[in-house]
Amino acid sequence: MKKKKEKAKTAAGQKNSRSGLRGLGISQAFELAGSYRQAGQTQQAANIYQQILLKDPDNAQAYSMLGILAGQTGNMERAIQLTKKAILLEPDSANFHYNLGIMLKERGRLDEAIASYRQAIARKPDFANALYNLGNALQAAGQGAEAIACYRQVVAIRPGHAEAYNNLGILLKETRRFAEANSCYRQALSISPNFAEACSNLGVLLQEMDQLDEAEACQRRAIALKPELADAHYNLGIVLKKKGQLDEAVNCYQKALSLQPDAFEVLISLGNALNAIGQLDEALACYQRVIAESPTDHLAWTNYLLTSQYAPVPAAAALFHSALRYADQFEAPLRKNWQSHANSPDPDRRLKIGYVSADLREHSVGYFIEPILAHHRKESVEVFCYYNNRQQDDFSRRLAACADHWTPCEEMSDEQLAQAIRADQIDILVDLAGHTNGNRLLVFARKPAPVQVTWLGYPDTTGLTAMDYRLTDNQADPAGKSEQWHSETLYRLPNCFLCYAPQPDSPAVVPPPATATGRITFASFNNLTKVHEVTIRAWAAILRELPASQLLLKSTQSSCASVRNRLRLLFARLGVGQERIHFANFTKSFAEHMELYGSVDIGLDTFPYNGTTTTCEALWMGVPVITLAGTRHVGRVGVSILSAIGLEEFVANSEEEYVQRALSLASDANRLCRLRETMRARLAASPLCDGPGFTRELEGAYRAMWRKWCSSR
Repeated sequence: MKKKKEKAKTAAGQKNSRSGLRGLGISQAFELAGSYRQAGQTQQAANIYQQILLKDPDNAQAYSMLGILAGQTGNMERAIQLTKKAILLEPDSANFHYNLGIMLKERGRLDEAIASYRQAIARKPDFANALYNLGNALQAAGQGAEAIACYRQVVAIRPGHAEAYNNLGILLKETRRFAEANSCYRQALSISPNFAEACSNLGVLLQEMDQLDEAEACQRRAIALKPELADAHYNLGIVLKKKGQLDEAVNCYQKALSLQPDAFEVLISLGNALNAIGQLDEALACYQRVIAESPTDHLAWTNYLLTSQYAPVPAAAALFHSALRYADQFEAPLRKNWQSHANSPDPDRRLKIGYVSADLREHSVGYFIEPILAHHRKESVEVFCYYNNRQQDDFSRRLAACADHWTPCEEMSDEQLAQAIRADQIDILVDLAGHTNGNRLLVFARKPAPVQVTWLGYPDTTGLTAMDYRLTDNQADPAGKSEQWHSETLYRLPNCFLCYAPQPDSPAVVPPPATATGRITFASFNNLTKVHEVTIRAWAAILRELPASQLLLKSTQSSCASVRNRLRLLFARLGVGQERIHFANFTKSFAEHMELYGSVDIGLDTFPYNGTTTTCEALWMGVPVITLAGTRHVGRVGVSILSAIGLEEFVANSEEEYVQRALSLASDANRLCRLRETMRARLAASPLCDGPGFTRELEGAYRAMWRKWCSSR
């Protein structure tokens, strides 16, 4: 009988919700509706609120509750209209304005949401939840400084608000206030020790501070707390990749993707890790998937185009086609907005030259641009540097001191930076990145300067019609061989396309190690992604002919077990024992890195993608380098460098010739000693290291480009 009575009572309640309040007062009706809401019976609750409005048409609370129910059932537009009705009836209700803010933010109407939260706070200044949600909306709208102020108010009002401390930490980290961010994350965890997201965010901060062991521990703890947290798996992958544990990084990225399959950022990072361990096809497949599903993902295009350059048999036509597809995707929609340039078309006036790069720091691009910035003639050019990176080091400060103007621009949108360049009235804008990390090609696609040039950072065409020239030389890009694969006009400098400035703290040259050990040590300090089976085939042929010789490999991938095992296995298949293949670990300082060349007799260049910085470093340390001339720029950098210093004899034109030149040099101990003793002086006296002379040639190129533009006005 008891069960029957309960059933009858429920039926009576449902009847009340449909047919009227049957004598219930307004407060009792709200209580009844509340019980329905708690039981998940939203329609019954809505019926009650509607009956309340029949009895009291101006009941603001009923409209508000109907709005909340509409939002919970997915009808957000109706929820917004009902809540606005409640506000019209009771404009001083902080809660109503707060609820409207939540609904508007859910619909992506951030400006309106921010205004509603502010209305709530104006009526209730200590409304912590409204302040917290206002901070979230401001953060989403890119108003970080105001969001920080909101979160600070929240934790002042409610010191136990762990989420506010976490979000405050995120914004402080973004503004490089690492100590404060660290404190916020730790405060969040002291309040809520199982707050997995805060633990993972602390790990991200520690990783950026290069405290990698602590960062790894944080990510592993976050995963233990919340195994389904995809971000923690992804962030652990980033830490492990930075530590050189590439196999483990791949596993982490794959786990993150299993939890969040449409996380394109993770898929790109997986591609980068696969690229690093030599799985180029798999890496390219990752980028292609992102591009297929999100064609405007610029980072995916950047990685796809760059990684394509590492292919063992790169096809110029296919690479060019990919670059043109990139331009069709990103540049074509912008062309209609290109503006005319108001620069004075005086062919002989002082020129404003702008350099755009994320690598104006201790980086290969920084090494090659330093002598140019140091030797630009102030009476001829005014130098503007647009630095697209937050990282500051002694090298970046040195470069900044050489420039007339230094503009950090990482925080600027592409349109903002383009407008800044127009406002600076730059005459010739020079891209130093191409399709590499941190590029601002979408600024160049807006054509903010009358003459635009790409140089140094990338060995191929950008694909952009807005890019007028690509700087190169006759050795790296022989005339008539590659013009058809460029959207730019190739401008060939008279000697070498780059200028090397040896670092002042380079160690002294030491005698060839073979003079003491009696065995030749060959080496390559290049990115191991450049080492393909065809490369190993040539290297193995050399080692087989000299059974006592050994090979030393050094790169950021050297510590990865799968990379070492893969390479050793390839050598073993070609008759070279693994005991002859050695890997050097990462060196903490530039001086340590350069000192390692003292253990090398002969450098072996990679092909079909040559080294650049590593070749110059080896030569400066007295180590001769054997290179194989390819058909494209990536495979002819070694030709350019060795020709610039008068050592064309170390340039081979076939794989067989490459092997023979290495063997011939290895058999001539006196020649090795003479080269060791004279190489540094040879470089210093060559066009490769002639900073003033190279800069004059470069300024001459800029002047010729400028005059051509002026003549077209």
